[in-house]
Amino acid sequence: MLSGEVRVAVDEYEREGTTVITALIVPVERLPRFEREWARLQQEMRVHLLRHYPFAEKGLAGGRLPEIHAVELYQSTGLFRNDPARDPSYWRQHRQWLTTAVEIIIRARPQILTRRWRPENTQANLDLLGLPSQTFARNVPFKKMQTKMDRLFMSPYVWLLNHTISFLEEHFTHHALHGSLLCDQHDDGRGFSLLKTFEIARRLNPHPAHLPAPVFSASHEHSLLQAVDVVCYILGSVFHAEGKGTLPPKDVGQWAVSLSPFLLGKPEGPSAYDWKKATARLFEILIAHSGGSNEYRQKLEAALPQFLESILLEGDNLVMNLNGDGIFFGPEMYKPPSEDGDLSKDKVSPTEANPQAEAPQ
Repeated sequence: MLSGEVRVAVDEYEREGTTVITALIVPVERLPRFEREWARLQQEMRVHLLRHYPFAEKGLAGGRLPEIHAVELYQSTGLFRNDPARDPSYWRQHRQWLTTAVEIIIRARPQILTRRWRPENTQANLDLLGLPSQTFARNVPFKKMQTKMDRLFMSPYVWLLNHTISFLEEHFTHHALHGSLLCDQHDDGRGFSLLKTFEIARRLNPHPAHLPAPVFSASHEHSLLQAVDVVCYILGSVFHAEGKGTLPPKDVGQWAVSLSPFLLGKPEGPSAYDWKKATARLFEILIAHSGGSNEYRQKLEAALPQFLESILLEGDNLVMNLNGDGIFFGPEMYKPPSEDGDLSKDKVSPTEANPQAEAPQ
């Protein structure tokens, strides 16, 4: 079992209603060997591509190493596109490169946390909470801001990343881990790197297991992001096939089996404080990263730290409303959440509509 300082890389898989987020957890002391082996594979790929792929030269100009991007490798697209007339079986080399990538990942002995979002989770959120534009944000004076809030609320990525962070922190707490979180770029994830909730939560409860705000970066800049891309593509393909009532391609299934010893089982349930942090992160994403006029944003940003701290300290009985004057919140008498954005635990809080963790069979 891992302990000590780790690096966590996160990537997502989205295809035909199947959305999966995968986190790859690697101890920092194993990273140098992993990075050397990954770079060696990239160098071997570069030599082969420049020799045999007429379309690859532009993408590898200036000594650039090829990014190991699983979907392009598996489907022979992008940098890995070639003329079948030159070699009808050229795609087999791509599968071998993916096999080598999986072997490198396995030698790093990581832990893998993967979580799937089902379409019915989205409907459950709507049934339980309602759209922001119909509940706590119905009096926001900017239609575009309401639309952006609704879109973020409906985003499987926002919910999955938010809950993945909660389960990672709980896992860190139980196993004496600490470290940082690196995510592949995603339009719906940009706001997470700016969230004040991370800093406020660490100030209120300075535990080493609490993650700092995630860093989002381009995968071609980080070998660990490329590695989690490979793992997420494999596991996501298994989930996608399962959702279609079929089996994944044989080689994908074999890779999934080889990775299965490193899959974390059902994560420990987050603590009450973790759920409060998840609630605060969700509301901060919706409120602070949905646009609005400069003047209105200043009003929101002025009240936001106190609002987030209140969720973390007394979120069970907190009620919040947005209107043209900003954020209004505090303990109030019960009103249905569809009327006032009530965060009370014994009514319905956003954290109750959490996706279920599943692992490939």
